[in-house]
Amino acid sequence: MVNIDFLGVVFALLSFIFPRIFIASHIDKIFLKKRYWACLLLLHIFVAHIHIALSWIGVSLFYYLIFFYKVKMRKDVALFYSLYLFISYSSIFGFFSSTFYRIFSTQRLSLFYAESIGLALSLISAYIVSLFMKYIYISPKIIGNLYFLTLLSYSNTVFLILSAMRISTTVLIVENNTFITNFDTAISLFIFIGYLLTTSHIHERQLSWTYEQQIEQKEQENHNLNQLVTKLGTLYDEIRGFRHDFAGIISSLAPAIDHQDMSTVDKLFHEAFLPMNQKLSKADYTAFNLKNIEDIAFRNVLAQKMIQAQAEQIEFHLEARQLIPKVDTPMLEVIRLLSILLDNAIEGASATDHPVITVALTHEGSTVTFTVQNTRQPGPIDARKIWEKGYSTKGEQRGIGLAMVLEIIHQFDNVEIETRIDTDTFTQSLIFEERGAS
Repeated sequence: MVNIDFLGVVFALLSFIFPRIFIASHIDKIFLKKRYWACLLLLHIFVAHIHIALSWIGVSLFYYLIFFYKVKMRKDVALFYSLYLFISYSSIFGFFSSTFYRIFSTQRLSLFYAESIGLALSLISAYIVSLFMKYIYISPKIIGNLYFLTLLSYSNTVFLILSAMRISTTVLIVENNTFITNFDTAISLFIFIGYLLTTSHIHERQLSWTYEQQIEQKEQENHNLNQLVTKLGTLYDEIRGFRHDFAGIISSLAPAIDHQDMSTVDKLFHEAFLPMNQKLSKADYTAFNLKNIEDIAFRNVLAQKMIQAQAEQIEFHLEARQLIPKVDTPMLEVIRLLSILLDNAIEGASATDHPVITVALTHEGSTVTFTVQNTRQPGPIDARKIWEKGYSTKGEQRGIGLAMVLEIIHQFDNVEIETRIDTDTFTQSLIFEERGAS
């Protein structure tokens, strides 16, 4: 009998810890680390020792500390997700458990059977919460945008009120308050509806914002491509002008050679050929190398970043002298990888006196290598810490890009990255291997 009661205690702890870790992992996988299970358990035991109903507060505090200190969220965003996770589970679990216990009584059951039912209810509630979080998804990347500051403040206020209602109701039920006990189901239903309406509103606002951003992105892409077409047209006109000038010089050079007029030949060489050669050498015709790139993701990102670099007066060179085939990696991930590396290169180069970015693409066997090198300010860079989320040499609220690059690369077994840090340059190479290639 003692063993069964002990198992009942284990079930009680599992019904408290597992659902909260499970739903939190939908926001960030960091919650799956075993040490955080232990932290939640200890915090629960400590707070429950003061008052069992106050363990809800311990859960919210646990969420907030992880989001703020470990995930590196802003304070308001960390508060939002701590309240969001708390009210998501507590509202659904509170409604289903109060409805169940109003129909079925467990007072006469042993600890083992009572906690078994409690564990089953908590697991069912956690599964329902995960479905809500899937279909009414609130993206951490979007909700943290400054555009949502007002909505975030409003949502935090609503969730705080609902959380206070849930906690105070639980306290009064533990104290055997007859009125609250009789109306617990109705209160739980009200909290659940409030949670559902708030999250649905946030979800709709995120969808609208995402749609607007997609439209703006398409317009920006069209604008950038139009600028690129204009640039290529200008370069083509220059080449036509060179061809016309070259034909004129040749036509003038031929008679001078025929008559052995070396003074005229010397004059044409120094006053026409040499200036033309210098002008051709200084002109940037690397944009024409885009035609050698078959992969649309590569071509579009490079075209946009070339225009961006030109607008910021950064010298941009593209080397792709051979045919570059499509890589065996999803287009969206390729765009994200290239965009992060090129954005970092533009930002790093722009801080130097003579900003230069050089991008080289090579194809050898089953491997495509994308290399971007940028000038940088002199100074020490920790080659290990640059991959950590939150680390940056550019100030606070930065240092997410390279951590995201590493996260994307870890999803694929055919993509690698190499980094080289020199005194005045920073170089990174993405190596795409064809899947199945030996």
